[in-house]
Amino acid sequence: MTDKTQYLLKLVKRNVKAYITNPKTKAVMVTGSVAEGLCDEYSDCDVMLYYDELPSEEELHLARQQNQGSELIGILGDRQEGAIGESFLFRRQKAGGRRQKATHP
Repeated sequence: MTDKTQYLLKLVKRNVKAYITNPKTKAVMVTGSVAEGLCDEYSDCDVMLYYDELPSEEELHLARQQNQGSELIGILGDRQEGAIGESFLFRRQKAGGRRQKATHP
């Protein structure tokens, strides 16, 4: 594992803490170049969070604030369909996170 991968994984672990304190959170998954160990100084962090129920806008805002006021770039998706995505900046590193309602068989 490269130093850059280790650094970004530590950054992800620190920043997801604000989201996993929410009892609705069921799983967190790192994807993309960070997960594959192929990231470099230009890589972003792709993180997926799965919930039993999507967090409210207020809960997501609070989590971003707990991450040193991460700057929201945009939100994609449709709450009615059970999946949304956020893109935000923290410590000059772009992070993309998808929030998806967990499905249970």
